Amino acid sequence: MKRFLCFLFLWFMLFLGSIEAKAASIGLFDYAFNIDGTIYEIGDSLPGILDASDFDFSTGLGSISITIDGEGDHYVLAFFDHEIDEEENTYFNEVGSATGTPAPGQSWEIDEPGWVDGDIYQNFRNNSLDNSIGISIWGNTDFPDDVSMAMGWVFTLDSILQRAIINFTITEIIPTSGFYLTQSLVSG
Repeated sequence: MKRFLCFLFLWFMLFLGSIEAKAASIGLFDYAFNIDGTIYEIGDSLPGILDASDFDFSTGLGSISITIDGEGDHYVLAFFDHEIDEEENTYFNEVGSATGTPAPGQSWEIDEPGWVDGDIYQNFRNNSLDNSIGISIWGNTDFPDDVSMAMGWVFTLDSILQRAIINFTITEIIPTSGFYLTQSLVSG
């Protein structure tokens, strides 16, 4: 019996744009998962194939693992809307960036979450992330806004015995390699 494991590490990363003596307050405002077209939003019961035992739903930091079995075409996307120091600074002072090169089949987007003019959540629901930043880019503080991020993976399992394990890691530690997204607070 042949078993194939495909591991994919998708990094979402929060990094503060300014270093201050006090630690920043990071909170998770919203999240959702799109697993083969089934949407799991905040408040929904999460499926058994999603392991969030190493994830803090209050801060939005940690790791989430999603296991997909079965032959055929599949996709898995995750959407996160984090706030950094929201009570102190509001949420209109964040920027986002992408670092590295996405792997084949990997998609991503950084955008205003859709309260004003962002299309990230609609794109997330439709499995059509546009691999772009719809709000101000890293280092450009002229137009900071509310940042949300999504990342996904499209893949094919060739056999009923194949399994894909997709890991989403959200951390304040900068990865040393690979493709990752960054959300940063603009200091005023």
